[in-house]
Amino acid sequence: MNLACPKCTGSEARKLSLIYDEGRSTIRTQGTTSGAGFGGGGVGFGTATTSSVGHQQTALSKQASPPAKRPWLLLAGLAAICGMFTLGGLSSPGVGTLIMLALTAWAGFTAMKWRAWNRNVQPELHERWSHSWMCSRCGEIFVAT
Repeated sequence: MNLACPKCTGSEARKLSLIYDEGRSTIRTQGTTSGAGFGGGGVGFGTATTSSVGHQQTALSKQASPPAKRPWLLLAGLAAICGMFTLGGLSSPGVGTLIMLALTAWAGFTAMKWRAWNRNVQPELHERWSHSWMCSRCGEIFVAT
């Protein structure tokens, strides 16, 4: 396998999947607090526990991200909702009904295109990504031969 960069002929290359994974992290925090209050003829005590989860990704990891699938189900749901509004407006059609009809058609057509893209194009792009490398010297992304 030839790992020489085709742009600068450097040999310091790293696999994109490794760069992507190394640059992602999950942050989990937990905290506890307590307090007391006086007044109104009494004393009150209380405690609270908090927790949070966050995700962080480096810019280089984002650059090395795999090709994402397109959210066709979201658009299919939008088409269904718009279609219901269109059907509801058929009793007294107007400009709003035409707009909803156009939005239904656009969302439905785009959802079908995105579903086909996810099935036919995205797997090939992901396969290419899984065999791709990045030159640590110049940043060129290439497929090792």
